[in-house]
Amino acid sequence: MARVAAVCLLLCLILAASLLAGPGDFSPVDSALLQDNLYAGGFMGSPLSPSPAAVVVNGSGAVVYTWGFSGMIVSAKASSRGVVMSGFIRGRGGSSGFVVVLQGKNARSFSVVGDSDVYVSDGFLEGDVLVMAGYFYRRGSRDADVFVAKIGLNGSILGARCFGSRDYPDTARRIIAGEGGYYVVGDTWAYNVSQSDVLLLRLGVDLSLRESFSVGGASLETGEDVVLMPNGDYVVIGTTESEGVAQGFAARVSRVGGLLWLRGYRTLGDTFLKRAWLDPTTGRVYVVGAGVFDEEHGREPFVLVLDEVWGWSFNESGLIIVRAEPSQSLSGVISEGRVILHRSGGLTVMSLSGLAFDYAVSPPTLNGTYILDDSGELPYYARSFYGWRVLRGVVSERACPNLAAEEVNASASTLSIYMQEIRGSRKLFERRFDLGLAVRRFVERNVPIFLLMPVAIALLAILFFALKAKLLSTLQVLEHNFNH
Repeated sequence: MARVAAVCLLLCLILAASLLAGPGDFSPVDSALLQDNLYAGGFMGSPLSPSPAAVVVNGSGAVVYTWGFSGMIVSAKASSRGVVMSGFIRGRGGSSGFVVVLQGKNARSFSVVGDSDVYVSDGFLEGDVLVMAGYFYRRGSRDADVFVAKIGLNGSILGARCFGSRDYPDTARRIIAGEGGYYVVGDTWAYNVSQSDVLLLRLGVDLSLRESFSVGGASLETGEDVVLMPNGDYVVIGTTESEGVAQGFAARVSRVGGLLWLRGYRTLGDTFLKRAWLDPTTGRVYVVGAGVFDEEHGREPFVLVLDEVWGWSFNESGLIIVRAEPSQSLSGVISEGRVILHRSGGLTVMSLSGLAFDYAVSPPTLNGTYILDDSGELPYYARSFYGWRVLRGVVSERACPNLAAEEVNASASTLSIYMQEIRGSRKLFERRFDLGLAVRRFVERNVPIFLLMPVAIALLAILFFALKAKLLSTLQVLEHNFNH
């Protein structure tokens, strides 16, 4: 099961990048904005044979960092002190965690090794300390546990704690800082031998475990990102699988472990929610994902807007689909309120007002973007989930492996990139009429009617035969009275 969890994680990350990458192309997987610089992490080469790479873009110039390993960068996170990129590299001894610290155009990179395979999922800078989260496999076992560590910029391990459930895999995806400590979101198979739930950890500043929760139902749930609301509630986004189809979900969990709000989202195909951002001035949550809105265009990135209501619930106020011209295979994230679109060989930074800048590392470039408002169809895409629950105390602290950070050198090169301001056209999303889709929508929107129809027919039949017998009896009495 642990191997299955790891494979699912890698497949999701590979799908987020372009599947059309050639041997020398850069494919971004995650990116962040900091002080007018664009930082992107991903891989060079093809998804089947990747090599980790990072690109720092400033204006029309860029610095590219590469490493002579197999692996990839899967996360990029900015803080006031710099940008941290996280991932993994592979060698003869197995997999090691991989961390890159970028401050301006200066880069320091470390491999994080243990007694067995180690993966670093996410991290950020807190002063001159690197705080990171990931997971590892215990030697001679298929059990995986979460680790959280603090590392000095000289590579010294300042502290590490590990958490998990015995004999079941537990993994980390994201770590954020909050009041009184840190918060980790990931996956856990505790209590569910056939499916995973979302794992939420609340840690102290010393990395000690304060609370652990699992959130989910009877399907495969994966947590992708978490934000903290001003009152301490968690907003978790991710993906759940139902009947072989991936659906996105957003959930609000109270700081004491109650499930306050839950909504699923399903487009015409597999739907994924990847990143969330809280606007501190409005309390509005922006969620970036990908789904199918027109089968002719395939999977496209979208932005879901959630407005806070009554301090505990949300109102879905917007759904924006982003489409490129010419048509490209895109994925997206959100950083500092701006959406960053990824494609093989390039990135586009855009605001929802329509202003966009395209950065092409290699051809082709984009001519423009379409910001398509499909908010009116949100009730159709929204789904209700039943049977979800929050369980407390699902993991405990466990023994950590002998973690060590070893500095590795990067090869840096500069290159000129093609930067241009591109037009962003805002308009309503226009859906082509499709008879099959129309029938499907009618059926989906009237499922209760179809489910109750047999019961209604049976009741009408009983009523008919009961009234028929009564009517015949009444007619017979009338006829008898008439004849006499």
